[in-house]
Amino acid sequence: MLEESEEHRREIPYLLSDLADLECHVGHIDRAQIYLERGLTLARSLEDSRIESVLLELRANLFVALGDLARAQRQYEEALAITRDIGEVRLEAILLDNLGVVYQYNGHFQQAEKSFQDSIEMHRIVGNRR
Repeated sequence: MLEESEEHRREIPYLLSDLADLECHVGHIDRAQIYLERGLTLARSLEDSRIESVLLELRANLFVALGDLARAQRQYEEALAITRDIGEVRLEAILLDNLGVVYQYNGHFQQAEKSFQDSIEMHRIVGNRR
């Protein structure tokens, strides 16, 4: 019984990420932020680095949509560091691409190019065709 409840508890951050994503798509930014914060708090308490990085990416995406590129960049960079630590190459590729877009918007074209090139390489490693 204890194992089952722990397993269910580990699913909650994933569900919260889905809810946050949904709320973003329907324009309920405040609700999305609440779900993201709850998910991040729970993911960190469970020491689930993968979902933590996913939630940080979602929060960064939200900041991009709000035009807060500095906060978006910090969130992408934090998610990228976690992703590299846990060896999630597919997610690393996505984060590098997103980070490249932020660099591009900020006029940091060399950083953007490197980020895009690194993303392409990561996609090749995992077999994604881009």
